[in-house]
Amino acid sequence: MSEGRRFSAKKSIKNWGEYNAGLVRRYNITVYLGDETVFMPPAASGKRGRPQEYSDGLIELGLTIKAIYRLPYRGLEGFIKGLFKLGHCADKPVPDYTTFCVRAAEIDVKVKTALQSGEPLHLLVDSTGLKIYGEGEWKVRTHGASKRRTWRKLHLMIDEVTQQIIVADLTENSTGDQEHLPELLNRVPNDKHVGRVTADGIYDTWGCYDAATEHGAALCTPPRKNAVVPPDKSPLTDHPRSNAIRACQELGRTPWKIENEYHRRSLVETAMFRFKTSFGERMFSRTFIRQKVEALIKVNALNIFRDLAAPVYG
Repeated sequence: MSEGRRFSAKKSIKNWGEYNAGLVRRYNITVYLGDETVFMPPAASGKRGRPQEYSDGLIELGLTIKAIYRLPYRGLEGFIKGLFKLGHCADKPVPDYTTFCVRAAEIDVKVKTALQSGEPLHLLVDSTGLKIYGEGEWKVRTHGASKRRTWRKLHLMIDEVTQQIIVADLTENSTGDQEHLPELLNRVPNDKHVGRVTADGIYDTWGCYDAATEHGAALCTPPRKNAVVPPDKSPLTDHPRSNAIRACQELGRTPWKIENEYHRRSLVETAMFRFKTSFGERMFSRTFIRQKVEALIKVNALNIFRDLAAPVYG
C-alpha cells in the first residue's frame, strides 16, 4: 500500500438502539391516528352546493396511509374501515374510494416541518425524476424506450442540520432546475431566515445568484469549467458569481469545494434516496394536480420518518 493513500475510519451509528426503535415506529399506525382533529366536521366553505361531509384532515390522513402502505384507493377504504372497527371507532365516518380520489385534487397540502426559529438555515437543493407511466428498466435496456415513457421532476430543499424537507414542489420534466430555484426560495416560510443555499453546478447562473441575494442568502455552487469573469467595466464584475469564479480559479476546483464544504450537498441526495426507497420511484396518480398532492403527502410522511428515526454517526 502506497504511503500517499489515506483511509478514513468508517463511521458507525452511535444511537443504534434508539434508531432501530424509531424505524419500527415509522410504520406504527397509531402514530398517524393520534390527532383527533381529523374527525372534526369540515368548516362551511361558503360555496353553493352540498357541504362537504369529510374534513381535509381526514382526507389527508387517508392519503398519507395510502402512500406509506402503498394501497390502491379501494384498498385504502377497506383498510380504514377495518382499522376503525378493530379500534372501536366504527362510528367514525369513512370516505369511500371515490371521495378520496376526488378530494385528492382539491385539498391544499402544506409541507410540515418541526424547525424552530433561530440560526439562519443552510438549505441544500436538488431534484430527481419520478415515473408516471412507461416500461421498467429491464424492458428499456432490452428493447428500448417507447414514446409514452415520461416522468415528473421533484424539487427538494432540505435543512442541513435537521435534514428536514423545508420546500418541495413537483413540476413537469421540461422545467429547468435553475429556472425553478427562485420559486423554491419564495416558498421558504417567512419566519425562516436563509443564510446559505448549496446546489450543484447546474444552478451556476446569474439568475440563481440574484435570487439567493434577494433572500439575503449566499449561493454555493461550483462554477462551470468554462465560466469566465466579465470585463472590468462590466456591471457584473463584482457580482457574487464573478467572485465565486475568481475564488475557484485561484484555489483550484477541488480545494474550492473543500473550503466551501460543498460535500454537504450529498445530504439532499440522501434525502432523495430515502424518498424513493420509502415510496418507490413511480407516481400513482394520473392527473398533474393529484400528482402534486401525492408528492407533498409523501414529503410530509418523510419528515415524520425523520422525526421518528434519525441516525447519529460518530
